[in-house]
Amino acid sequence: MMYKISFNVGKALGYLKENGYVYTLRPTTYRSNPVKPSSGEREIYVDGKGIGLIVNKQFVKVIKKKEDLNEEYVKHSGFKSAEEWIGYVYCDPPLYLFRCDIIEDGDS
Repeated sequence: MMYKISFNVGKALGYLKENGYVYTLRPTTYRSNPVKPSSGEREIYVDGKGIGLIVNKQFVKVIKKKEDLNEEYVKHSGFKSAEEWIGYVYCDPPLYLFRCDIIEDGDS
């Protein structure tokens, strides 16, 4: 069973498509394990539809405050600053930082 991951913010999705990877913040650890954040292959969905990209999603760390987002994470998120990035997340910390790397591109 392939799980899905949604990218509804163009900045992050654009960075992923252009660079082959992106750091992404998520409000939950995902359904496979409510205690330990889940990693593994995910199909990318945008507005509820698969777009032919498969990524490997790897848990990086828990973000308890915006200062936990170092320059490297922000630089590879598609956003200009930690403030802008967190502004797109619909809940308060803690948040879960993942790195998503494209492993299959349906357009290739």
